[in-house]
Amino acid sequence: MTYANYKQYDSRWSKRNYNGSSTMATAGCGPTSVANLAFHVDGKTNPWDVAKYMQAHGYAIRNKGTAWEGIPAAMKAFGLTDVKNVEKMADIFSYLDKGYCAVFLMEAGSRGGVTWTTAGHFIAVTGHKVNKGMDWVYTRDPGGRNHTGWYCYQTQMRGLIPQVWVGRATPKSAPKPTPPAKKPTGKYTGTIPTPTIKKGSTGDN
Repeated sequence: MTYANYKQYDSRWSKRNYNGSSTMATAGCGPTSVANLAFHVDGKTNPWDVAKYMQAHGYAIRNKGTAWEGIPAAMKAFGLTDVKNVEKMADIFSYLDKGYCAVFLMEAGSRGGVTWTTAGHFIAVTGHKVNKGMDWVYTRDPGGRNHTGWYCYQTQMRGLIPQVWVGRATPKSAPKPTPPAKKPTGKYTGTIPTPTIKKGSTGDN
């Protein structure tokens, strides 16, 4: 399995009502970000699956979007493990280096010519690398600005990330198939009896 690159404006769910005041296209970044990570676990979770979970558990908030608490709850519900809120960026980079993935909450503002959002916006993050002393993260942006790819934390993100949740998205193992029964070889492995019938023998025996 791999991570997904779902978009909240995908026609399969973009016009569906998410929180009573907005559609998935305008307010579905939270469930879409979680779905991008959860797909790595089961190869099938999509944003509308996560959106229905958010709605059923009170995390889809009218006139606001997705409650912060809904992100780690949905990550756990859709198979991610060791989910936690992490504050220090150095720790977040360390988790990413260990194979964890993350959801970043971005706040309004621009840095390095990149505007992540004019309000609040969730993005999925699935990688980290260091280049010339700078930290770069691989983002999967569900929104219309489509900031998907490698972005430098120091020059394009610093100061715009109020919350981060990390977790492990371990692919589910397919059930092992039952081994087929051994086919008979057709060869007799017992003792061959000593012949007692000779030419001219008569009778039932």
